[in-house]
Amino acid sequence: MRANTPPGCGALEGAHSAQAKRVNLATGTVEPCICPAPQATEWVDWRWETAAQRWQAVATPAALARDIRARRAKLLNACDWVVSRAAEAGQPVPPEWAAYRQALRDVPLQPGFPDAIEWPALPG
Repeated sequence: MRANTPPGCGALEGAHSAQAKRVNLATGTVEPCICPAPQATEWVDWRWETAAQRWQAVATPAALARDIRARRAKLLNACDWVVSRAAEAGQPVPPEWAAYRQALRDVPLQPGFPDAIEWPALPG
């Protein structure tokens, strides 16, 4: 028994992970332990990683959809100059740019959304 071990307590030799193993006090053996998963939220769910012996955060479909919509907004903002230039010149938006911007707006309507997205190509 070590000097800093309280009376009536014992220690087991070896390194143990409190997240992956626990000591069965009745038998004194080290056993695998899967701690309860952290609380899931609208944005994060949890999956047990057996090899790593820990819970892994996984984005929910709502989180994926939010991130895709944010990327889409950036792509739309990046081509606002085309709309502004056309408006200043009193001309319509070039058709290839209008089609690109509409395709970006339609991204959430794609059949694989939010898991599989086919991003439209930027006009040349």
